[in-house]
Amino acid sequence: TILVENKVIPVNVAVYGRSSAVEKVIIYSEVSGVLKSTSMNFLSGNSFKKGDVLLDINKDEAEASLKSSKSSFLTQLTTLLVELKFEYPESYDIWAKYISEYDIEEPLAELPGVYNEKEKLFITAQGVYNTYYSILSQEIRLSKYRISAEFDGVLTQSNVKPGMLVMNGQNLGTFANNDYYDVEVAVKLSDLDLIKVGDKVELESTINGLKVDGEVNRINTSIDQMTQTVSVFLRVSGEGVKDNMFFEGKINTSSTYYGVEISRKLLQEDTYVFAVDSSNIIRSMPVVVHQKFDDRAIVSGLSDGCRIADRTSGIYEGLEVIRDDTQSSQVELVDAPN
Repeated sequence: TILVENKVIPVNVAVYGRSSAVEKVIIYSEVSGVLKSTSMNFLSGNSFKKGDVLLDINKDEAEASLKSSKSSFLTQLTTLLVELKFEYPESYDIWAKYISEYDIEEPLAELPGVYNEKEKLFITAQGVYNTYYSILSQEIRLSKYRISAEFDGVLTQSNVKPGMLVMNGQNLGTFANNDYYDVEVAVKLSDLDLIKVGDKVELESTINGLKVDGEVNRINTSIDQMTQTVSVFLRVSGEGVKDNMFFEGKINTSSTYYGVEISRKLLQEDTYVFAVDSSNIIRSMPVVVHQKFDDRAIVSGLSDGCRIADRTSGIYEGLEVIRDDTQSSQVELVDAPN
């Protein structure tokens, strides 16, 4: 038999899930061209610091086209200046200064302001604003030929190499920060109210036994229609943690139960256990099951000092228990007399 001693039991929720880098981006090309070599080539396993160049695509053609557009715009502005001198002389000096500082090698500066709506319509009719924003668009597109790292990380997948032709919309690779990871786990609705953001987590890799600590980072509000579970995201970090590792462990919640922890095999129909009454007869004792794990369960409803059978095979209601005083805590089970 087992002597019952009720106590406050911290509630742990068993979890299982896979790690995923918190900062991870799949890089796509928005332009076309031949990939150039850099100081650190775009190869899987290479590490990059924030601001380092990940990819540098040849932009000679796009750059030449931009300079051609800027040169044409300068001609357009010069023609506009002549007309402004007669139509809007008060704006002449402002636009003349803008043209004198115009440099096709430098980023396009913001256009001068206008005095009134009539002048604005006049400049618009000359096509100045249309050309200006077209050039801005070209400048933005030109910046996409060089892709820099937005954070410290490692290139986990590379689909291109220097010298290869990169096409618009092509998947170039995956870049991830290896400092912090989320482990997504599925939690039953019955356990969800026990968990709070900030609860501590203990996890262990199912492959190499790596142990890591973490905490509950966020809890989803959507319920999976098929499994009736909710996704909980655990934030972990530490040396040895990799993307797509499987972990199992527990969430140490701030919730507690007052009861006793027993083997699940002692539960009968999840509603009672076999206990020894004051007459040394086996009786069914109802219990409240608060939580079940793989092989353990937390129950309440048993009185301190009572004894429950430590096995279920051959045990039934009415079985007589005889204590053997020559062996401490040992009992003998015999059929109760009719």
